[in-house]
Amino acid sequence: MRSLLFMLALCALLGLALARLAQQRRRRARREFAQVLRAAVDGRLARYAWLDFLAADLADPELLEIRSHIAELPARYPPEGPDRICGPEGTRILEHYLSTLTGGRSSKASRSTIGR
Repeated sequence: MRSLLFMLALCALLGLALARLAQQRRRRARREFAQVLRAAVDGRLARYAWLDFLAADLADPELLEIRSHIAELPARYPPEGPDRICGPEGTRILEHYLSTLTGGRSSKASRSTIGR
């Protein structure tokens, strides 16, 4: 009976640890996603970093949906300069998604230069 309780407790702990790990991965993916959007909005995102961002594997359905909406922004709203991913209207859309991901706040960590 003791070994059965031990095994149940061990399985419960393992389940909690795996759930926590999944939550940490999700938070990290969202933070990195927001960093790329911040760099694109600020004009600090290299073109190859944007392409890498569009091709990266994502497990979070919300991030996949957001990425599918913003993938065509450069074609719909052409950039007005070499340091921009898209035009002003596209940048406003990126800002909207960035605000959604960060809860309307921006962290210093998300202001690092991506791909430069």
